[in-house]
Amino acid sequence: MGGNVSALAVEGSFDDCQRLVKAALSPAGTADGGPGKKAALSSANSINVSRLIPQAAYYAAAAGRAMAGAADPDGAATPRLPGSPPPPPRVFPGTPITLCVPSGNFGNLTAGLYAVKMGAPVRRFIAATNANRTVPDYLASGEYLARESLATLSNAMDVGAPSNFERMTAHFSLEEMRRAIFGVWVSDAETRETIARVREQAGYFLDPHTAVGWKGAEKLAAELGPGFELAGNPVGILSTAHPAKFAETVEPLVAPLGGPPLPVPASLARAMGRTADSRTIPAELDALLGVLG
Repeated sequence: MGGNVSALAVEGSFDDCQRLVKAALSPAGTADGGPGKKAALSSANSINVSRLIPQAAYYAAAAGRAMAGAADPDGAATPRLPGSPPPPPRVFPGTPITLCVPSGNFGNLTAGLYAVKMGAPVRRFIAATNANRTVPDYLASGEYLARESLATLSNAMDVGAPSNFERMTAHFSLEEMRRAIFGVWVSDAETRETIARVREQAGYFLDPHTAVGWKGAEKLAAELGPGFELAGNPVGILSTAHPAKFAETVEPLVAPLGGPPLPVPASLARAMGRTADSRTIPAELDALLGVLG
């Protein structure tokens, strides 16, 4: 990419990339004096707890506003068809919010758990995954089985062995985790249906990852029935990316519905118009160390 920035494309999955980074940061890698080498390395993703602590702030802010009964006016991110009357405000002063978090490597949700540990008034979390359902299966069975990741539409969540699971289990027993987190998973077919339905019914464009969260909350409420504890309580769904980043998935689903086309922010259009400049390496530690060295 030029200057002091290099982009590497790894011939493998997210799990392969994460394995390589962890190995590079380990004593066997370059971070702690590998064979004749030493480098100061850090990770910018959720391997590094410095990524999670700032994320905890928006959980505290959102939960605090919900607890106070605060509601923002309609805006560009409001799911509602243009010209339709606004629904009555859904505010519940004094009631902790439940937050649905689209989850893959579970860094975002772990940041939410940290926020709760620090006092944020969150009732419960919903961990919504795609077919990479390692954690929902663990919550259901009590047995953790890491597995090879599966390729899905919500590819940023294609993680078979979430690295932040270790942090979650360090702070919570299985029963504590079950009390804090609902687990649910969403198929690609359900993701597609949700993107199209929400666009048609609410005039809102969902990216595939946010659609997993939206459908996950709906699915869980339907599965648990009338006794679902979220009934009458606020539920927030975390949105994760602009849908234009996934136009190849979103546009074919929403174009037949008519209406305005999928909007593309100018900054994103400029970025997507640039030529990709990366170096491809195999999913092997020696190949990564060769670049770092």
